Amino acid sequence: MQSTRAHLATVDGKLYDGSVGNPKELVALQQDADMIRGQLGKLEEAVLIVTSRLEAQRASMTAVVDQLTAATAEHAALVAELTGQKQTLDAEVAELDGRRALVTGKVPAADLRVYTTMFTSRQGRAVARVERTLCQGCRVNLPSVVVQRVRTSPNLVQCPSCGRILYT
Repeated sequence: MQSTRAHLATVDGKLYDGSVGNPKELVALQQDADMIRGQLGKLEEAVLIVTSRLEAQRASMTAVVDQLTAATAEHAALVAELTGQKQTLDAEVAELDGRRALVTGKVPAADLRVYTTMFTSRQGRAVARVERTLCQGCRVNLPSVVVQRVRTSPNLVQCPSCGRILYT
């Protein structure tokens, strides 16, 4: 646009300074000036369109930057919260591990081995309650001898069907 304006100024200068006296040259200069003004008008329209698009993109970018800032702050808050929760849970796990160590120290090794085997093979359900002669682990009716042993024996009694440790 600057070079076009400079060219227009040169043509207008020749047109109006009186240096050109030939009417044909004056008409040609006038036509050149009109053509340059038309080109300048088109360039100005293009600049306005680009400028409006640029402003829209800047507004969009500002909105995205604001969203990013909010998301970053939210992420930082969540990380802080989750870090605190992790520390709390780690402390709780450590306490429970200590309590488990105390309890497992009192359990005979053979019984602990049976429990551990059942725990892993039965997806964390190693023990089942006996209700009305039914094993609540597998829902099988237990023989009365097994139910009697569960009630009276100090030793572990396992379900003959699912192998879980039974209690009443």
